[in-house]
Amino acid sequence: MSGSTNPQQGVSQAQSQIPLSTSVSGAPSQNDLHARKVYVGGIPRDFPGDQVIRFLVDTLTRAGGVLDPPGNPVLKNFINSEKRFIFMEFRSVEEAYAAIQLDGIRFHGVNLRIRWTDDYEKLGPIRPRRQVPVLDTAALGIISTKVEEGPLKVFIGGLPKELSEEQIKNLLLNYGRLKSFHLVKDNKDLTTSRGFAFCEYTDERGVSHAIKYLNGLKIYGRSINVRRTLGAANICFLPSSQLSDEQKRVFSDNLTSYISLVSEMIVQGQELNAQQAMISPLQYGSEELEKHNDQMSTYIRQHFSYNYTSTVIELKVPSLTREMLENDSEYAGVCEELSEELRKFGSLRQFFFNGEEMREVFVPRPRDLNIFTTIQESAIGKAYAEFEEVTAAFACYNLMNNRVYMGMPVEINFANKDQFLTKQLN
Repeated sequence: MSGSTNPQQGVSQAQSQIPLSTSVSGAPSQNDLHARKVYVGGIPRDFPGDQVIRFLVDTLTRAGGVLDPPGNPVLKNFINSEKRFIFMEFRSVEEAYAAIQLDGIRFHGVNLRIRWTDDYEKLGPIRPRRQVPVLDTAALGIISTKVEEGPLKVFIGGLPKELSEEQIKNLLLNYGRLKSFHLVKDNKDLTTSRGFAFCEYTDERGVSHAIKYLNGLKIYGRSINVRRTLGAANICFLPSSQLSDEQKRVFSDNLTSYISLVSEMIVQGQELNAQQAMISPLQYGSEELEKHNDQMSTYIRQHFSYNYTSTVIELKVPSLTREMLENDSEYAGVCEELSEELRKFGSLRQFFFNGEEMREVFVPRPRDLNIFTTIQESAIGKAYAEFEEVTAAFACYNLMNNRVYMGMPVEINFANKDQFLTKQLN
């Protein structure tokens, strides 16, 4: 399917080169059918297609994407339940452009893919007669599934295949706001991860922080590779419609091995640059620091008879009520107090929360259950933090456990780092 297009793209080009929509209110034209028809893919298996259509129409209406006259903007639809996709024909070009902006919206735990059809790619855009509604995608919690080429596009490789899309996105959202995200999946079942993904941050800060803190990070025993893509400036793309079936097969079969080879070369180059620049081996997220923590964890387990240690700790804080967590000022005070106490034992690693602010302690709130599907109800009333060094977490575990906070004792346990980073909390 063709990639999504900025809703104003057809307007921004030379007006004389793009045909004007011939559809008028109540009288759609066949001449612009290709610009009124959209593809919706990835619908959940257990939900009928008409339920997906109602959800999209309701969302579009609430977001201001339905123009006059009011009513159902969808004239016709075609549902393929077996292959899990829908074709929706809108009554106007403007409303179809608005619907495209819903790409990536979540429906019962999955991200819907909304694209133009192949006919749009072949026949080209249509100039709308009226202004295209611009939806507030941030308010709708949308992260697009179409990652465009550009300076803010990032490649993430070496991902454990057991990680879900939601877990990977949660990991990336620690360092900035995402505009788009796409986990590459097996062409046969469209569900199995191929171990790499692409994303686009909303600003340069997100890109630089993700590369700095995630590249080389071990998750479920594997070191992931995070880097910028090469960009589109010096690359010539051949449209997929011009590739033969054999060329597509060869390209697909070799893509994974090619990316793996390039990733190894980049990692080697980064290590060489680090040596030449004499970068401290104990910088945040460095391989040497991870080795140091692994060695100290082994020492602690052997000499103090601990079965498990981690740089991440979980604090069960019984005094944290739902009312307190929902009150913004009280919540901010709790986070600051916990951070202040934990910093007494060692440096805490910072992370971005929802791409908006730096935090040292993560205290799940009831509202977070609607944002992160991986956070369970049982996580409410707990707090999580990660120390730079495992020895600091060990000291905190032993010296702060059962300390009274707001009249009630706090219980501290070591937590799984992979689950903390991907917000899989319970």
